Amino acid sequence: MKDLRGFLMPKQVEAMIESCDNLRDRVLIRLLWRTGMRISELVRPGKDRSPVLGLRVSNILWDENALIIRHAKRKDNPPRRIDIDPETLAMVKEYLEKRTDKSEFVIPITRQMAYLVVRQAAERIGITEVGDRLVSKRRHPHPHHLRHSLAVHSVRVTGGNYADLIRLQSQLGHASIATTAGYVQFSDEEQRKWYDDLWKEKKEEGG
Repeated sequence: MKDLRGFLMPKQVEAMIESCDNLRDRVLIRLLWRTGMRISELVRPGKDRSPVLGLRVSNILWDENALIIRHAKRKDNPPRRIDIDPETLAMVKEYLEKRTDKSEFVIPITRQMAYLVVRQAAERIGITEVGDRLVSKRRHPHPHHLRHSLAVHSVRVTGGNYADLIRLQSQLGHASIATTAGYVQFSDEEQRKWYDDLWKEKKEEGG
């Protein structure tokens, strides 16, 4: 998935969530968006996948607003703790209380089904492609775009200083800060404003 680029704005993600006709799908998108976890860290793993993958109900630290996550790419599969906001956690609790499936997994569906949930939710609000066609061939809305979106949102809110990138690295579970920095993207308009602002003071001085 290294060629996946592009991100969604917060209002777009919230609209995707609202477009879902069932609580499970709303929880799935909300969890990906608000935590930045990988899809393999959330849904039930396939038979050929690592047995430690997938978010289990027992991985939820209800009183601490946190989750315990494992990822197969790390050789020793060390668990990491990530934060989750109370509103999303309340939605998860409501979903778990209402569902008839008492699986140990919070979202007991396959990755393929999760891809479809995200793609269809985006298409329902008119989003059929994400990112720049010059950068990526895979532009259909994808769960990983929600992970990218959290990274972009984090930088916009915090200003993206080094300390905040370290915190984002911990939340996303990257081994290297360089990987985290690679997730940070900006729109063409934002890039243009940044460039113009570099020379604004000099133009004023020259005038």
